[in-house]
Amino acid sequence: MLNTPYAQTQTPIQPGADVFGADGEKVGTIAAVYPAYIVVEKGWFFPTDYYIPWSAIASAAADRVNLTLSKEATLTRGWDARPADLETATTTAATTDAVASDASRDRTVLTDTDRLAANRVATETDEEIRIPVIEEELTATVRPQEAGAVRIQKEVVAEDRVLDVPVTEERVRVERRVVDRPASAADLEAFEDQVIEVPLRTEAVDVQKQARVKEEVIVSKDAVQRTERVADTVRREEVVVDDTGTRARTRAADDATTAPATAVRGDGAAACPPDYPVKGNTDSGLYHAPTSSAYAQTIPEICFASAEAAEAAGFTAAGSW
Repeated sequence: MLNTPYAQTQTPIQPGADVFGADGEKVGTIAAVYPAYIVVEKGWFFPTDYYIPWSAIASAAADRVNLTLSKEATLTRGWDARPADLETATTTAATTDAVASDASRDRTVLTDTDRLAANRVATETDEEIRIPVIEEELTATVRPQEAGAVRIQKEVVAEDRVLDVPVTEERVRVERRVVDRPASAADLEAFEDQVIEVPLRTEAVDVQKQARVKEEVIVSKDAVQRTERVADTVRREEVVVDDTGTRARTRAADDATTAPATAVRGDGAAACPPDYPVKGNTDSGLYHAPTSSAYAQTIPEICFASAEAAEAAGFTAAGSW
C-alpha cells in the first residue's frame, strides 16, 4: 500500500528535479507538476513519461524527490499511461485511484513507446542506448566437385613389316677336267651305267614374334590455381537520426533573445513576463498556458507570447485552455 500523500504545503516540487525510488535508484526527471500527479520523464533517446501520483512521494527537496516505491516497482505499476483526470484530479482522488490501481498492478499497459522498445534490438540505459548496425559481408568458400574426366585408351593396331634375312643355300657346280692316264681297278669298277645324286642344302626363314615394352605412358594430376570472380548483393543498415523536434525546441530557446516578439528566455523564476505568459520546458517539450492546473508550479525555461508561438517552436500543450 502507498503511504500518506506528500503534503504539497511542504517543500514545493518543481520541474527539473530528479526522482529516486526507495532503493536509491534514479527513476527520471520531473517534466511537469499537476495537482494530483507529477510527470516523470525517463530516458534520453526514447523518453517515456510516467504519471506518478502524489501519494507515492515520500519526501522532497529543492532538486530531489524520493518515492515510497523502488524504481522497478514504480516503472511496472502501469503509470506510463496518461490518466484521464490528469488536469482535473485532486490529491485525494489520485490517492484513491492509486490504491485501486495497486490491486490491479499486474495488468499490461503498452504504449507506442513500449512497443517500440520491445521490438528494438538494443542495449538501453538511462544515459545511453546502443543500437547495433548490421552489415552483410561477402565471403566465399570452395568445395570440391567433379569437373570431368580424361580417358586414356590403348588400341592394338596391326601393320605389315618387312625384314631382310640373309640365308645360305648349296648349289651344284660341274667342272670337267682333261685327264690322260691308265684306268685303275677302281676306275674299272665304276665303268658302268649309274646315277649319282648329290644332296643340296639350304636355309629356311622362320618368323617369330616377341612382345617387348617399347615405352611407358605416365599419367599424373597437378593442382593448378586460378582466380574466379563471383558477385552477389549484400545489405547493410544505415542509421538516420530525425532530430527535427529537438532542434526546433533548442533553436527556439537559443533564438529567444533574438526574437523578442514571440519568446524570451526564462530567468529561473516561476513567473513569465506579462507579454509572454506561456511557459515552456525544453527538456519535456511541453508548454503550459495560464489556465493549466500546473501553471503555477512550472518554472519556465522559455516564455512564449502565445500558444501558437510555442507550437510553432515544436512544443506540445501540457494542459487545456
